[in-house]
Amino acid sequence: MQKLSLSILMFSIVFINYAVAHTITSSSEIKTAQQQKKEQIQPVQYVEQAQPNNFIDIKQVIPQVQVDIRYATNYNFVGRKINGYQASVCLLTKQAASALKIVEEQLLPMGLTIKVYDCYRPQRAVNDFMNWATFINDAKMRTEFYPTINKKNLFRDGYIAAKSGHSRGSTVDLTIVPISSTIPDYSNYTGYTQKQRNCNLPKAKRNPDNSLDLGTGFDCFSPNSHLSYSHLTAQVNANKKLLKDLMLNAGFKPLEEEWWHFTLINEPYPNTYFDFPITNNITDLGTTNFNVTSVDNNCNDNLNLLKDTNTVDIPQFTKQLIIVKPDKQNKSKAILYTCERYNYHQINASQSTRQGNSWYQVFNPFNAVLGVHGIAKKGMKEEGDGMTPSGVFSIGEVFGYSPIFELNYLKLKMDYRYIANTKDKNNKFIDKFINDSSSPAYNSWVVGSSVGSDVNNASGFEEMRNSKTLYELGIIINYNMNPTIPNKGSAIFIHKWRSANKYTDGCVAIDKPHLIELIKWLDKAMQPKIVILVPE
Repeated sequence: MQKLSLSILMFSIVFINYAVAHTITSSSEIKTAQQQKKEQIQPVQYVEQAQPNNFIDIKQVIPQVQVDIRYATNYNFVGRKINGYQASVCLLTKQAASALKIVEEQLLPMGLTIKVYDCYRPQRAVNDFMNWATFINDAKMRTEFYPTINKKNLFRDGYIAAKSGHSRGSTVDLTIVPISSTIPDYSNYTGYTQKQRNCNLPKAKRNPDNSLDLGTGFDCFSPNSHLSYSHLTAQVNANKKLLKDLMLNAGFKPLEEEWWHFTLINEPYPNTYFDFPITNNITDLGTTNFNVTSVDNNCNDNLNLLKDTNTVDIPQFTKQLIIVKPDKQNKSKAILYTCERYNYHQINASQSTRQGNSWYQVFNPFNAVLGVHGIAKKGMKEEGDGMTPSGVFSIGEVFGYSPIFELNYLKLKMDYRYIANTKDKNNKFIDKFINDSSSPAYNSWVVGSSVGSDVNNASGFEEMRNSKTLYELGIIINYNMNPTIPNKGSAIFIHKWRSANKYTDGCVAIDKPHLIELIKWLDKAMQPKIVILVPE
């Protein structure tokens, strides 16, 4: 091993001289986390679902490459498989893959090769990271991956963002490994129940990785992971410089804060973020218009719970379901499942033969918050009780603060209602939802306040546009409508949450990235419904 290390150091020196002579990209190409944060504050406004023709498996270009996709396992900073990673496959644009081949050709004469940790990353995975980061108390992998960082600062410090270059298909997380080495098997890693080792420790004391020593483990949220961090051994510094210089020479730009992260400078999709899932059969799923992340029993098992409560069955014409299952420990928290019937879309030959009464799960589950007093049993919901109604309800209009022409990125397949930024003569916004049970307009949306209108006959209403901006984007749940029963509750929506620990007056609330994902998926033609289960 000492002989190999010396050869790496020598090659690093030779290659550095070669790079200077051949004008590699300057250090000005390196973006800091602060610069990237400015670009990534706003969530992605448009996500392309279809797989482009020029996304390919890296092994088609570099057969010797080692693929160690950590987000397809439990061994990562979240501690579970990440939404959208159905297989350990590295997909990249052809341009990025071809550029990596230049790096590989430099490494092979030394008995070295590339190992990739992450390549293309679906936008739903980025949303999954965003959602996880809001649950401050879920820090089970901190000991290994962010031992010196408080989880509440992950957004502030730029470790978690609303969008990632990985979703554009030309960013890669990688390292260098001896070509004869073996990737450690983390396929059966059970997460935080196994021993964690601080990613800043010397290589011999960290969890196994066949990588050359780059100073820290992969995905170590630490200043020690910075490319410029040099308080390391001469060999480690040489390894870091070797990786960076090889990638610069091949046309990639690094991220200062992560030694493993590189983006192709001339990427083909600089402004497009993709969201097709990573599978072993990627070309089949890449042409669909919807997201299938897993096929499991969550949908069918939860519907069995619905039947156990003697609630009505789901009509055959309903092809989309949102299932809200309350948390067993916290009455005001829940898991939200998205489900479609088999056969409505043809996924692939093996799945399309399933019975039409069966359901498959579309997205990985979302975390949700409910009414501050939990879920009311069927028929027990009352106005102002702070409870979310249980039962099966149809899905109504999508609503929001933006005119519909500004929402092309959503590709809406539902009716949409615009909440105007207009006030009446009483300085109230004109869009109001009536919560006065004595009013003939109870539990309905009215506009304006002209003399003799229903809103003037109501003593209570909620302004749909307000300073809290909770309704900047939302979905109406058709609860207590047709017929409307006085005092049985009004204005039940799915809307943006204030936080993971702030509950509602009776609505279902989720984080904004998942709300956008949900709205893009809903299709009026599939007559979607929501099922809100009572606690077990």
